[in-house]
Amino acid sequence: MHLFDIRTLLLVITLAMICRAAILGYVWQVERQYTPIRYWAAGSTAIAIGALLVGLRGIAPDMLSVWVAQALIIFGWLTLSGGTVLAAEQTPPWRAGIALALVSVAGVAWYLWATPHSGHYPAFVAV
Repeated sequence: MHLFDIRTLLLVITLAMICRAAILGYVWQVERQYTPIRYWAAGSTAIAIGALLVGLRGIAPDMLSVWVAQALIIFGWLTLSGGTVLAAEQTPPWRAGIALALVSVAGVAWYLWATPHSGHYPAFVAV
């Protein structure tokens, strides 16, 4: 007996991420002087939207559910880490951010081109 399938798990995770983004957005609205909150709210929102698009795979077009979703997730993580650097009052490690973005893009490219069969799983896969 399978309680959850992959899409249900993605939906639950997405709902948690949306709640986190909403809470961070509210905190940013209340405390605008603390700049890192803005980055954390924006990054959390981008990751939540990206996870939602991944969950819509098979329903939404592949361009939207793969390319746009991965771009939002990569952007979200870079934005979150930028907020963390600001909170630590350090200078941003631009080279590390660029390297992280390039590694992420290479990983997505590997997933899409080197292993194209990986992207064609059924919409509902039982866990």
